[in-house]
Amino acid sequence: PGVTTFDVARQIGFSRNECLFSYRRRANMVSPDTRSPEQMERRSRLIEAVLELAAEGGSDAVQLREISRRANVSLRTIYKYFGSRDELLLAAMVQWRIQNSIGSVTALKGDNFVDRALSLYRHYFQTFQRQPRLFETYMRMQGALNASSTSMGREAFDQALDAELA
Repeated sequence: PGVTTFDVARQIGFSRNECLFSYRRRANMVSPDTRSPEQMERRSRLIEAVLELAAEGGSDAVQLREISRRANVSLRTIYKYFGSRDELLLAAMVQWRIQNSIGSVTALKGDNFVDRALSLYRHYFQTFQRQPRLFETYMRMQGALNASSTSMGREAFDQALDAELA
């Protein structure tokens, strides 16, 4: 069976009403993202650089100059896409969370609820065990990630979800 947007959103902790609101809001939009393919690729490089740095050294290792160097963009370009380091870090953590949730949902195994729940948790914990610094960064950002009603959290979630499911 295919993984739906609703499945992923529910899996990562969004309520049913939040999912429906986001779906209805996006359904009324002409285009979910007006960026050119080059801009989307540049944004992806920025997020990938953040994830690499966080995996290597945790949130303290995520420095804008190093992100700029790894993504091959100027500092000014970073600020065109993200208002602050924290906003960039939040977008990266949302994307990482969505990627893990999609992987967890698609990796579900088992014939009954208990087996599937154990499979889901096993996948989560294996991911966290393989990338402990990234998990540490994710946990530090947890408060911001849970503030999904803010425009930054909601917008980052919508953008990352659209990119992952495209």
